[in-house]
Amino acid sequence: MARPFTSLEDRKNERRAQARRRTLLAARLASGDPVVILPCGVRNLSDHGAEIELESPALLQPPFSLLMLRDGMVHEARLAWASGRSAGLEFTASHPSNLPAPPSAKVLRSLWTTLRA
Repeated sequence: MARPFTSLEDRKNERRAQARRRTLLAARLASGDPVVILPCGVRNLSDHGAEIELESPALLQPPFSLLMLRDGMVHEARLAWASGRSAGLEFTASHPSNLPAPPSAKVLRSLWTTLRA
């Protein structure tokens, strides 16, 4: 799990181009084909990726899409790393809820609409 930087040396060792913001957000991860939708928590978030925590990481199979429950944003992603219940996703495309959903995001967008009702 990510931790805050505690020293200048920690900041130098950070490999991400953009720092992630610490969060505690609810999300759903669509994994595999056929799609399995898993509840997850988003622990760190940037415009380019996220650290998520899953109950069942053994079910991770590409392709991946992450639905942010707070705003309906769908991120298509690739798995950057996995360790225990945590995984890092690198976003390859993002689809805001106010724009039409591409085929890859339609199932998650429909889920988000249902959960909001």
